[in-house]
Amino acid sequence: DREGKWYKSEIVARNEAEKKVRVHFSGWESRYDEWIHIDSTQRFAPPGRHSSRKAAGKKSPEASSRAVSRGVVGLRNLGNTCFMNSTLQCLSNTPIFNTFFSGGRYKQDVNKVNPLGTRGKLAHAFGGLLRDMWTGTNSFVVPRDFKRAVGHFAPRFSGYQQQDSQELLAYLLDGLHEDLNRVKKKKYTNTVDAKGRPDKVVADESWQVYQLRNRSVIVDLFMGQLKSTVVCPNPECGNVSVTFDPFMYLSVPFPRKTTRRIIVHVVHLPPKASKSYCLTVEALGKCSILIKQISEMSGVGLEDILVAEVYKSKIFRYITPDMPIDGVRAGDTIVAYHMPKREDAKTSSSQGGG
Repeated sequence: DREGKWYKSEIVARNEAEKKVRVHFSGWESRYDEWIHIDSTQRFAPPGRHSSRKAAGKKSPEASSRAVSRGVVGLRNLGNTCFMNSTLQCLSNTPIFNTFFSGGRYKQDVNKVNPLGTRGKLAHAFGGLLRDMWTGTNSFVVPRDFKRAVGHFAPRFSGYQQQDSQELLAYLLDGLHEDLNRVKKKKYTNTVDAKGRPDKVVADESWQVYQLRNRSVIVDLFMGQLKSTVVCPNPECGNVSVTFDPFMYLSVPFPRKTTRRIIVHVVHLPPKASKSYCLTVEALGKCSILIKQISEMSGVGLEDILVAEVYKSKIFRYITPDMPIDGVRAGDTIVAYHMPKREDAKTSSSQGGG
């Protein structure tokens, strides 16, 4: 293209009279297909090559460094705007998405009549920024114009304080979608219900209905469907409702460990020496599980164990069976005391004296 970017493509049609071929770009909709003259040495290259000419000698260091540096660009902070820069770098390195904007293809989709958009101002600001980032001549770019446009239409991002990256990403993709929505007049639509039909049929119909109001490069690249099933709890009803809803983001929680390790020091009565144990317990369980493991490992009955947290050589609190295990912190010193009944204590004392 005009930016020197090469695309994987295939020839899908020929026009022998005009000596042209119709080229389909892999990963793009057919509406982006182009008719190109078969003798064009600037537009065609063999598979795996980015030039129509044969390699002749070594490339100049300038050409090599220029090719490598395209897109490898820093973004200058405007206050505490690293949240914005990280979001922009992620989008800039999304291949099909960045070429759509940096190559100027977005301009033909700008929707200036959509009341939910910015009449193309946000799209133009974003496209200009990506164009500057992919010229291959800049080592860094100051995204001042882009930030000004975002702050104008979303005042919560107008200052220079730290913000949430995901919130900016959500606003930006939604704003770009409305600016580039190819649907000029949105029709009224109803939710599609399964009514016992196969999932694929319902999903396809739901997607077609959604695209009656929403068609953009954002939908093409970032949207998906979630299957939602609702079952009536009334046994006499038994109704099952299945719908397929569009989504752009999925909240993925960080995986939590299901178990944790706790070091427990068991203090026995003399002459038996005290001993420490490293126990693995459920992370979200109760301390009754911990106390039971202490009993099993030490051979001391449950009724004879007193568990406490010790701080500066003093008992800080007692650990009871109904306490949650997550209340025991990683650095706490946990001590289990062997506290036998009075009869058992007398027996142990007489055996020790004998």
